[in-house]
Amino acid sequence: GRLVTSIRFNLLSSRSQGFANFISYNGNVRERPINLNCETSCLTSLTQLILTARKVRLGGLMEQTHLKETISVLIVEDNPLFAKAIVAMLRHTFSSLSIISVATSLSDAINKVNETKVGVVLLDLTLPDSNGLETLVSMSSGTKAPIVVLTGQDDEEAAMEALKIGAQDYLLKGDINHRLLAKSVNYALERHRSQQINAERIRLYEQREDFMATLTHDMKNPLIGANRILELMASGGLGDLSAQHVKLLLTLKDSNEALLALIRNLIEVYRFEKDLDKIEKENTDLRKLVNTYLDTVAPILKDKQIKMAVNCQNIGHVPAEHNSMLRVVQNLVENAIRFTPPGGSISIKLWTDQSNVFFQIADTGPGVPENERKRLFQRFYQGRGGKESTFGTGLGLYLCRQIVEAHDGRIWCENSVGNRGATFTLSLPVTPISV
Repeated sequence: GRLVTSIRFNLLSSRSQGFANFISYNGNVRERPINLNCETSCLTSLTQLILTARKVRLGGLMEQTHLKETISVLIVEDNPLFAKAIVAMLRHTFSSLSIISVATSLSDAINKVNETKVGVVLLDLTLPDSNGLETLVSMSSGTKAPIVVLTGQDDEEAAMEALKIGAQDYLLKGDINHRLLAKSVNYALERHRSQQINAERIRLYEQREDFMATLTHDMKNPLIGANRILELMASGGLGDLSAQHVKLLLTLKDSNEALLALIRNLIEVYRFEKDLDKIEKENTDLRKLVNTYLDTVAPILKDKQIKMAVNCQNIGHVPAEHNSMLRVVQNLVENAIRFTPPGGSISIKLWTDQSNVFFQIADTGPGVPENERKRLFQRFYQGRGGKESTFGTGLGLYLCRQIVEAHDGRIWCENSVGNRGATFTLSLPVTPISV
């Protein structure tokens, strides 16, 4: 006249004892001790009895979980009673399990994953030949299958550490039931599948980026060689040319120079995206760097009749990578020259407030609309003015941001006073280089 509805076990003790809940016909729930010192098949029968009872209580058959694919499960557990209980739960919960195998030690488990394709591993951390998180580390190195940890220790720190190592879930043995187990196995499989897809996407992305970096680098040398030939021809080194021919050759050379500038930007972008943590800071004289570069663009300023006002304080040396900062200054100055109309002006300032160094460049060009400023430093983004210019790719300012942020700095844009032109400002910390 009674129906078994649940059993809880003390499987960690030397004697497998437990308590069973019974419902009598009058609806009263009573708990009675039961002795489980019997063959392991006894526990399986009891577990099946519980599941059958639950079917009756629910008024029908228990709904089974259907996986997207047929998988095999490896249970790594040295307690045969608990392993039998887990097997019974899995059999009654999942309809698409091809193989359920049990390993009683870590070495046995590693042998099994090498012999067969395992879909998911249910891993006890305490085994005869391994103990604690070292078990998880060893198991993770031996299989790519998702791992669900089963443990009798309620330790939040260990649980968090297990998830960091690579476990998909961390279940307490005393809390496991068929619903929790099914949920954990399903989630582990889905998360693992998502991680594999993301890893493949990242791999393909990195392959594409490496290919583009190699291609970009290989394009540079032929252009440099072509420019040298054009210079030689324009200077009359291969015979006299008419003024018109010389002009055409110099136009080709200028086009190649613009393309070379884009290629250098691409190479720098790929380098900084791949090796952001490899910035080699040195004591750099930013004032000297700026002034030296401005000397090289003086002829361009003269041709475009652009006035340049420079106010660079003697700020001493700054911890920064010289060539990277030169690239930033070069890109900002070239942008200012490109967008400043003939007869306009550009002003450059360099100063410090003891905590940070500031570099600022302002032009009298069309300025940058407010709705474009937030996206101005994104990769390949070009504002309206940038799209109208020649040889623009939207990489220059993106590269500036990459370099500045790699130096723990900031860069931003705002319109100049009176909305005439744009002002770009960057700040760098002046933290001394640790020796």
